[in-house]
Amino acid sequence: MKKNFLCLSDFDANEIYALLKLTDHLKHGIYSEQPLKGKTIGLWFTLPSTRTRLSFSAAIAQLGGVPLMLSSSDLQMQRGESLEDTIRAMTGLLDALIIRTENHAWVTEVAKLATFPVINALTSKLHPCQSLADLYTIYEEKGDLTGLKVMYLGDGNNVCHSLMIACALTGIHLTIATPKAHQPSKEIYHHALNMAHLHTTLTLTDDPASAISNCDVIYTDVWTSMGDTSKDKSVFEPFQVNQSLLKNASPDCMVLHCLPAHRGEEITHDVLEGTQSKVWQQAYNRLPAQKAILINLLMH
Repeated sequence: MKKNFLCLSDFDANEIYALLKLTDHLKHGIYSEQPLKGKTIGLWFTLPSTRTRLSFSAAIAQLGGVPLMLSSSDLQMQRGESLEDTIRAMTGLLDALIIRTENHAWVTEVAKLATFPVINALTSKLHPCQSLADLYTIYEEKGDLTGLKVMYLGDGNNVCHSLMIACALTGIHLTIATPKAHQPSKEIYHHALNMAHLHTTLTLTDDPASAISNCDVIYTDVWTSMGDTSKDKSVFEPFQVNQSLLKNASPDCMVLHCLPAHRGEEITHDVLEGTQSKVWQQAYNRLPAQKAILINLLMH
């Protein structure tokens, strides 16, 4: 039976920890096989991408497979071919499909139509591939995830949504500090609460200083997502990750950002490049994390 990677809640806590251990093996060269040899993986991206495109392309190639970039402008859908017929044609030519697009429902529909695994490489609703790399970076630095305290500051966007699910599955306490008008989806918030480990907390607040003193990880993201220029950035200014905020955190508190960063907005340059920042490590961890996803879906 085929598996997809559309949301981290497609996997239970044991499966997530297995993915993290596989990611660790892949990063440190313990797993050196080429399990994707002879396989062709499509990458269908309708949105800009740097880290996701590079890490998946490199992961596929290093595992022995062939990454094949697909552009909507090159497909016959531009001339009226249906999604159903397009996916049916891909079925005999691809072994998996990685999609990055705005519309989450569209990715879900592709997954229903396809007989091969489908990977969600970002939608406006979720970014599960990023969250797996986030979890691994925290795991790599802190060890056991259960009981850790993470604080997310900024916009309640797709990265925030997937982080809620990731923390709920692994027993991490998460506090989300956003302006009241920019809180995460209530639907996903309640979904994460329903799957949360016993005693795991998921807190929403509009006070950026509320949980800084005892947190293990501070996480932020851009205030305006791709194509969204309508937000009033001034309401986010109290949620900036800067040295003043870090003074109230413990010295071993680590800072994460999924990138790209708008230096001077959601995070200052000195924090991004400071000793507590694990942002570049987090970015590089996309590679072994994507490898783990591919192996899990295509080799089991």
